[in-house]
Amino acid sequence: MEATDWLDEVVQQTKGKYQAQRALEEELIQEEALKRKLGTQYCRELFTWLETIEVKFNHRFGAQVLTASVVGSEGDRSVQVLARPIRADERIAELRYEEDINCLALSMGSGATSATQIIKMVRPADGGILAEIDAERYTPEQLGQKIINDLLGIGPMRLVSQPRSPEPPGFHVPCDDIGMCDRTVVAGGNNGGCAGAVA
Repeated sequence: MEATDWLDEVVQQTKGKYQAQRALEEELIQEEALKRKLGTQYCRELFTWLETIEVKFNHRFGAQVLTASVVGSEGDRSVQVLARPIRADERIAELRYEEDINCLALSMGSGATSATQIIKMVRPADGGILAEIDAERYTPEQLGQKIINDLLGIGPMRLVSQPRSPEPPGFHVPCDDIGMCDRTVVAGGNNGGCAGAVA
């Protein structure tokens, strides 16, 4: 068999044997690249939201309680959120994007005590990307609300459904039934399904 004939034959056989696997590998590479791109965008939105909500929260509270600081360059950014509701109580959350594994690393604690949690980034069927904690999925704003709630030691917000008929005169809902009496706005808007505490 001449060299050219052999070469043509071996190329065709190699294509037949590995072409499907190579196509699958290429799809996986493109999917991972898209995940990293979406993950970077997710973090950008989350970090921007935290910086914005810091200003709004402190203004409504009337004191400097939250401080959000973003450090690093694109693709290697992290954010640190400091909560100090009282002088003797200071808690810190640090969130960074691990691009190589497409996850978020969240460290939270007070003083020298902190725990780190790895948060998966998942792609729902309708596209985009969400953070996932204990089977619960979060948009950037929802995850930001959860982090701040956990830092301030505030439980998940519960929406109280409004009565369908007008309230009778003298109608009063006991505070305990509502589940939240403090009128301080923590993260603005509804909580979008935030649930659970960071370990």
